Formats: sequence, C-alpha cells, structure tokens
Amino acid sequence: MSFCSTHYGHGQGSKSESPETIKARGLIENAEYLWHKNPLEASLYADSAYLYYDDVADPLLRNKIVANKGIVEYIKGNYDGAIDNYLKAYHSAIRLSEDPNIYFNYYSTALLRKGQAYQVVRV
Repeated sequence: MSFCSTHYGHGQGSKSESPETIKARGLIENAEYLWHKNPLEASLYADSAYLYYDDVADPLLRNKIVANKGIVEYIKGNYDGAIDNYLKAYHSAIRLSEDPNIYFNYYSTALLRKGQAYQVVRV
C-alpha cells in the first residue's frame, strides 16, 4: 500500500520551508482528513509524519505531529505512549500561546481509558 502518494489536504507549504517540513505538513493534513474516515490509513500518515519531527522547524506543525502520534498510540492501545505525546503537545501549546484544551482533552481521555482519572488534576 502506497499511503504517501495520495494527498487530501490543500496546503503545500511555503517556498522557505524545508522539503522535510513540506512532506510532514502534507502527511499531517492527510492524517487529520482521514481520522474519522479511515483511522488505519490516518495512522500510517501520522506515523510517517513523526519520522520528520526532528527536521521540522515550525513549532505549531511539530505540535500537530506529536499530537497525531498520540492518537496513533491511543488507537494501538499504548495509553502510556499516548499520554506522553498528549502532554508534550499540551505543554508546547501553552508555550506557543496556542489553545491547549484539545490536547488536555486527549490526555484526559487516555487517563480515563487507563483508569487513572485522578491524575488529571496533576497537570
């Protein structure tokens, strides 16, 4: 299955972005488009985008990459991995003055799934 050949998103990035950033942005756009339509295919895009995480300079895109990786881990049943990624996105969103609520919701859901709702107040 060649999951990197189809592009569902519309943004192609700016000319000043690195090829890795442009590729990661397209992969995340595809993942976000597909989460409710085809979670397995979305997971493939999100996992592929995560491979570019260290090469992406845009902090907002890095946040999307790590949050989508959290969704992948959640779907796999790796709630600890999901929690780690959601917390990373949550704290990064605060530093970037981005609304952290979506990441907090993801984090809370993963804790509930693990039966550890009491930890929500520790964030």
